[in-house]
Amino acid sequence: TFADKNAGNGKTVTCTGITLSGTNAGNYSLSAASASKTSAASITKRLITIKANDQTITYGSSITTGTAQVTISSGTLATNDALVGITLTQSTTNYTTNGSITPSAATIKDSNGTGNAMTTNYTISYDTGVLKINKASLTPSVNTCNDKVYDASASATCTISLATPTLSLTAKSTAYT
Repeated sequence: TFADKNAGNGKTVTCTGITLSGTNAGNYSLSAASASKTSAASITKRLITIKANDQTITYGSSITTGTAQVTISSGTLATNDALVGITLTQSTTNYTTNGSITPSAATIKDSNGTGNAMTTNYTISYDTGVLKINKASLTPSVNTCNDKVYDASASATCTISLATPTLSLTAKSTAYT
């Protein structure tokens, strides 16, 4: 039995309950001191790759975050370990057909009731997912159009508002009736 379950080099391993078996076992006796021995061995880190799921959102929206938005695309978690946290970062917040979502900072804990951090027992690689951001629809609304004195033109001055204050709208022509 290893001294603990965590990855590391030169860990103490204790062998207990050593018994003799086989055809010639009766020809030997095992001293009490030989029934338990210690040695050293290593537990190497488990290799996994975490990939962000592809997402399509509309401009002005945020990507969906959380562990349900990634998959373990290579390797597996050890029995009783669970991915409980992940950071997802989008490459842009503007319209794009080929952005990316980058996963990082995974948190792995054991789920057998203790909730101990297990992330250090893994070597984690990360793969990006594809991010598509669709253009948002805008519907301008005309607030008011100003009265004017006859000037032999059909031009008009109107106040138009949009749903977002960071855009402006210029009308190329306005019919005045």
